[in-house]
Amino acid sequence: MPLFAAEWFRFFSLAKDGVSSVGETPILRLMKIKTNTPDLLIAGETPWFMAIMLLFFTLTFAAIGLLTLTQHWAGLIFIIFGGGLGLGAMGVFVERLQVILDARAQTLTLRSRTIFRHSETVIPLGDVLRAETESGLSNNRDGSRPRRTMSRLIFVIRDGSGTGATTILPLTSVMSSGKGAATVTRAVNGWLKDLRGTDTLSDAPQPSSA
Repeated sequence: MPLFAAEWFRFFSLAKDGVSSVGETPILRLMKIKTNTPDLLIAGETPWFMAIMLLFFTLTFAAIGLLTLTQHWAGLIFIIFGGGLGLGAMGVFVERLQVILDARAQTLTLRSRTIFRHSETVIPLGDVLRAETESGLSNNRDGSRPRRTMSRLIFVIRDGSGTGATTILPLTSVMSSGKGAATVTRAVNGWLKDLRGTDTLSDAPQPSSA
């Protein structure tokens, strides 16, 4: 039991530092291109593996707590603390992401859904300059683990002030390991270049075709 609990708290320690793993196997965010036509580009991710794993840990702690509760009140600690941590982690790390670029509607739509919230942001496609991959290193406060390269997909868009200034719009607040962000960045920029009939994406994009 102590070893099981230690692995559970180790998971949250790694997750808090920007990467989630169990044992020595990292959990990657695998965003994929689901539709890629001249009129429509859709990329997304549904982290089923992460959801199943966290649900397993949460239910395991709840079951241990119920069994212990028949003999001692300490079982409440497993139910409340372990189960609460599991639900909290699912709310943060089990995030369904979707990116939709629609040439006909002339919009960029970013969607994010967790068990606690749902958000949708719609941007005029003409204000989207390009996609980029923001990268960084995971935290390592005690120096016991190698730092991993983390990334996320962001969009460079006009800020709406009319001055030509730009702002950054991230798909998600959480960085993760894996090549999903870079893959989607290349696909988005390639799609925008084809749509605008250009080989480069500058800070003053050409008008999109109707």
